[in-house]
Amino acid sequence: MPVLNGLEATKLIKKEKPFIKIIVVSMLCDASIVNKMLKAGADAFINKDTGKSELLKAIEKVILGEKYISPEISNNLFTHLTDRNVNASEKEKHLTTREIEIIRYIADGLTNIEIAAKLFLSIVTVDTHRKNMLAKLHLKNTASLVKYAAEHKLL
Repeated sequence: MPVLNGLEATKLIKKEKPFIKIIVVSMLCDASIVNKMLKAGADAFINKDTGKSELLKAIEKVILGEKYISPEISNNLFTHLTDRNVNASEKEKHLTTREIEIIRYIADGLTNIEIAAKLFLSIVTVDTHRKNMLAKLHLKNTASLVKYAAEHKLL
């Protein structure tokens, strides 16, 4: 979003018109991001890769005045909020199912274009997942990402 990011836009919309329902559709599904969006007033949060049926389910829930979070995201959020035995840096390192899937394809030597075709995603989405994983894991490049995946038995 060129002017405001999703969090700022949600806060502004809810401040100006609190009755408006907001469904966040994002590929950034890290628990901390979801938590911030919900605190800002989002009514639902779904993964950008979600199917039509889940999008319709989210819309129905929000129309009924309920909150909705995609099942994959809610599991990630639940783990993030309830895992008190893991320090903060380990919580940051939690990867989504989609991210692990992409790491495996990267380790197999596939390009972003090939991964996008296999997963029916845009190339930009695959590249964003790759960049998010590097940032989340505090890694510098794809080679270190593959090394991390091997060391943590993700392959």
